[in-house]
Amino acid sequence: MRDVNNPGLEQIVPDETRYEIDLILACSKGSLNENDRDTIAHILKNELNWDYFYRQAERHLLIPLIFHNLMNTAPEHVPEEILRQMNKVYLHSMTRSMIQTRQLLEVIQLFAEHEIPVIAYKGVALSQKIYRDIGLRISFDIDILVRQQDAILARDLLVLRGYHPLVSLTPEQDKKFVHLRCEHGLVHPHREMIDIHWQFIPWYYLHPFEETDIWSGLRGISLEGKEISTLSAEMLIIALCIHGAKHQWKELKQVCDIAGIIASEKDINWELILKIAREKRIERILFLGLRLGEVFMNAELPQTVSRVVRGDPGVQRLVSSSIDTMFRGEQSQVGDIQDVQYWLSVRESLWDKFRVVSLLVFTPNHDDWAYISLPWILSPLYYIIRPIRLAFEYGVKG
Repeated sequence: MRDVNNPGLEQIVPDETRYEIDLILACSKGSLNENDRDTIAHILKNELNWDYFYRQAERHLLIPLIFHNLMNTAPEHVPEEILRQMNKVYLHSMTRSMIQTRQLLEVIQLFAEHEIPVIAYKGVALSQKIYRDIGLRISFDIDILVRQQDAILARDLLVLRGYHPLVSLTPEQDKKFVHLRCEHGLVHPHREMIDIHWQFIPWYYLHPFEETDIWSGLRGISLEGKEISTLSAEMLIIALCIHGAKHQWKELKQVCDIAGIIASEKDINWELILKIAREKRIERILFLGLRLGEVFMNAELPQTVSRVVRGDPGVQRLVSSSIDTMFRGEQSQVGDIQDVQYWLSVRESLWDKFRVVSLLVFTPNHDDWAYISLPWILSPLYYIIRPIRLAFEYGVKG
């Protein structure tokens, strides 16, 4: 049922699809209470466009979770073919998550042998944390966090075991890359892709977090009987809000992650979250993620936090845009330029916007190094080459 405190959702979602969207939202929670079950039962009394329902659930990467909740409420009211298709996706997600779990534990053990501490970030660890079930959240790769000084060694250890980095770098470029970027992506011909992170987002988008912020208050969870480290609830909420904004909040799954953490963690230090957001100048990024959790999933924020979140007029504008994109069938454009444009829209100050644009335009990265190979002594020329390359590349595309 609609939340009367969230009129924006009511106004933007078309009437002809309101029952299907209501059902998706009602079934996208990790734990259903009696009111949720009554809501689902009420919606299922209506005539639904099940093809549209399935397409939207698939688009937002929520089929395993929705299938699980439908099977535990009123499966008899769902067409058999829809249940069959959803069950197939759920089983595939569970199988893949089991493979990812074993691979994650192997990597953690490998790094431990070389005294590299690891934080399991997103992926199966997040699914276990939120849903207590690794198969309910679709994951396409394995995400881990290491300390910045360990990033190169961690990558090299995986290379020795048959993984291939997505970016080939010289030793001189290695150090610059770790400073500029936030992750190494590695693929394997027979295994899942691994992303080794040391920050949540490249430095030109946001000033890097201190390691003490990231590595303080780690939480432990159990995967296959083994204890592994995950981010504190506070840092995880911030990281997920940053990740969602970086990717334009294109998927409802991203909102479910935020709401899931809020629902599953009972001792969240909201003062610390607001303090970090204020210091990093990302209050609107945080507020947007929290408000989306309220609007879509009825996430229960403390009243003081909710008032602060709703007090930013720019947040409601961005929320309305997100709703429009998610459920009017007008998928947001995908690409580097579109991601940057969206990121600029969630930054409050002109200085922050200017910093992002200027650093993106003038700071060389691995794409420039691959575009033309120069001796390291001539590397300052990349500061001239990069804006010329960008002008040519995006000018041609335009």
